[in-house]
Amino acid sequence: MVEDIPASDRWVIPASVLRRIPGCSGGEAPLRVQLLHGGRNANRNLRIDTRASRFVLRQRIREGPRPGADPLREVACHRAAAAAGVAPAVLDAAPDGSWILMEYVEGGVWTPPRLQTPEGLRTLGACLRRLHAITPPKGGAFDPVSIATGQAQAIFERDPAAARCSRVRGSSRWIAPPSRSRR
Repeated sequence: MVEDIPASDRWVIPASVLRRIPGCSGGEAPLRVQLLHGGRNANRNLRIDTRASRFVLRQRIREGPRPGADPLREVACHRAAAAAGVAPAVLDAAPDGSWILMEYVEGGVWTPPRLQTPEGLRTLGACLRRLHAITPPKGGAFDPVSIATGQAQAIFERDPAAARCSRVRGSSRWIAPPSRSRR
């Protein structure tokens, strides 16, 4: 799903980033900018059409630490996935990983009806096979316990009442809310 962004709202792309997009490097405006839905409230994904081609700019919009999120590792993993043919090519990225510019690739969304067809399952299986064959880039080890702990802490800090919710408490009983001791 896409949504056109009015010309007055194109400020969402900093000029320093816009100049790095082929077709806009000389100060030209994009022909079209569309918001691509997704990004889990942490990223803004924009489709940008220029005279040179079509691109996607993924910008981090959520400030502060996000448990399990490592922007530089994300860029490295995206590059590895692109080299394996399961992700669009990364054309440029911020030194801190705050944005990634990649090719726009026309494709379908994985919907339940698409996954319920033999062809859809074969396509997904082949894609996952290639993805799981990739040697991960060097970097920090994946630590799901630390990620879960960080996510629970973020919930408790954002909504202290959540600490009293049996569903949250029951799924993370070994994680104490910030103001309470471990049980």
